[in-house]
Amino acid sequence: MPKPVGNTPPATERELAAAKYERSALTDDHAARIAAKIERAMTKDMLYRDPNLSLWDLAKHISVTSNYVSQTLNMTLQSNFFDYVNKWRIQDAVKQLHDTDETILVIAHDVGFNSRSSFYNAFKREMNTTPSASGPAAPPPILRAEGAPGRHHDRPARSVLWCGQGCSSHGLNAETTPCRPGDARAAAGRVHPAPASPG
Repeated sequence: MPKPVGNTPPATERELAAAKYERSALTDDHAARIAAKIERAMTKDMLYRDPNLSLWDLAKHISVTSNYVSQTLNMTLQSNFFDYVNKWRIQDAVKQLHDTDETILVIAHDVGFNSRSSFYNAFKREMNTTPSASGPAAPPPILRAEGAPGRHHDRPARSVLWCGQGCSSHGLNAETTPCRPGDARAAAGRVHPAPASPG
């Protein structure tokens, strides 16, 4: 006998999850306690920074079965393991983008992503924008006049690109030549050309 055709809406993910765990012995109170443990593992232990973190690793860390952790994520925290962990990684990345001068790739690896592409995809899905648009990971070079007060040289003013990092942070002395236009590494504050010879 064919199934009746109607306008019955498809089951929501929560309804499907509820049906999946219908026979589970996990109570709401127990799930709430597990959810608190999961949250602490992220906020205090920063478990999400492990690029190889798995559901089993998380379960072992908080001493709960992986089935109960999965059920708690789905029913109490209303997320799956992959999305939940990436949410914490992206939150950390956003903070670092605003508070540090590290490159986007360094930040991506620091918060637990194995590749730039996976970081960008997760960032766009979570924030609806790109990391570079959310806040540059390093300050741009500053165009200013050479010989400006408080800088390195007392020569006739002309435009140069300063690295924006502050030479003292690179262990360079006051006689160091500033970054020159056209040297991408210098403009990023990584390499400073040698001082020009006198005359």
